[in-house]
Amino acid sequence: MIYLDCGFYRGVALKKNIEDGVVTSDCKVYVWEPNPEFNIKELVKSFPVKIKAYDKAVWIKDGKMNLNLGAFNNAASIIVPYKDNGSLEVKTMDFSKFVSKLPDDYILCNMDIEGAEFDVLEKMIKDGTIKKINKLEAEFHDRLVQDKTEDDTRELMKRLEENGVEVVNKLW
Repeated sequence: MIYLDCGFYRGVALKKNIEDGVVTSDCKVYVWEPNPEFNIKELVKSFPVKIKAYDKAVWIKDGKMNLNLGAFNNAASIIVPYKDNGSLEVKTMDFSKFVSKLPDDYILCNMDIEGAEFDVLEKMIKDGTIKKINKLEAEFHDRLVQDKTEDDTRELMKRLEENGVEVVNKLW
């Protein structure tokens, strides 16, 4: 199994999946967290599984963008215009391109990327790489994104399911 954690934060989702026996030592684990405050390279050392960590934001292309820093619970987004704590430039990774290079295996993806999920998942549908994802545990942030609604989230979830993805909407 391959486990992808986009928006790793402090590793809460991975920790739960390890405790539940979903992620084990024989899984390939990849995590992304662009906020340097979390020092992802050090944080992953505290987990009992081998992890490949990227200090980049999951996005629709490789490059750089501003990461907007919010005050609530260390929220940060390349989409949502948090202005509470300024912003900083971070590297981005084309997630669809990354997924396209993964071997055929069961892929579980946790995604909590503060509004960027709409663009990232739409690109994956367009590229056909979404078909490689078996299960998506996502926190959809339609309330934070200016032009998105709950109907947009429902429509996106429907399209994901039509592409064979089991979708778990982690409501917040």
